[in-house]
Amino acid sequence: MAPKATKSVSGRPRQQTSSSKSTQSKNINRLLFIVAVNVAGLAGYVGYKALVPYVPPEITPLKAPRMKELQEFGSSYQNNMLWGSYRSSLYFGMRTRTARPLLLGLMWFDPSDAATVHNEAIRHEAQQGDRLGSYGWVRHDGRSYGRQEIADGDFQLSVRMVKHTTEGSGYGGDWAVRVYWPSQQQARRSRRPQRRQQRRKAGRQPSASCRWCFTLLMRIGAHLSWRCGLISSRASWERVCSCCQVTTQMSGPGPCT
Repeated sequence: MAPKATKSVSGRPRQQTSSSKSTQSKNINRLLFIVAVNVAGLAGYVGYKALVPYVPPEITPLKAPRMKELQEFGSSYQNNMLWGSYRSSLYFGMRTRTARPLLLGLMWFDPSDAATVHNEAIRHEAQQGDRLGSYGWVRHDGRSYGRQEIADGDFQLSVRMVKHTTEGSGYGGDWAVRVYWPSQQQARRSRRPQRRQQRRKAGRQPSASCRWCFTLLMRIGAHLSWRCGLISSRASWERVCSCCQVTTQMSGPGPCT
């Protein structure tokens, strides 16, 4: 008959405690084996490095011009490219290509809008939260000229930058920036005379009332030519209708008034 499992003082069987001890001893043996293998590998690597002499790698220079020979590092290039629109994080900004550059930027806001003033919504850094209609360089040669258009609500900003280098200029040359910001209402007012001139040049299709005026004035053109300077031809409908308005103002309302 198999021997019965006796209980220890703690109440656990003695066979379970012996099996747990054997498992712990196996884990310790595995850990010692791994450490021994790592130590042996490290000792072998150190011994190999000590026995084999160190040979530096062969350095072959690249068959290309040296950095200091490039035009970007020449004195004339540095002089011409000292100033530029090198601040891409702003709507517009100028800076120098130096270790401690001089920075200039453009800031604007609408003082007539109370919400803009209280919220300090000043346009300076290019952010999507500003919700501008459009902004960016329309033309830029990378050196001496650039034109940018910014659409911000009712305002259309036009920024132009130009650089010029002559013998009398200082280091970095001379440059200037022009900022023009007419509102859309002013822009519409400035375009109205041009549109009127274009309409006068292109001509308009006369309405039925103007045709009536023309027919009437053709009949009595001899009597009105001295007063309105009417030419008895179909060259200008506007002159005909304006002449009709002058005559009807004297005699009463007509179809052209």
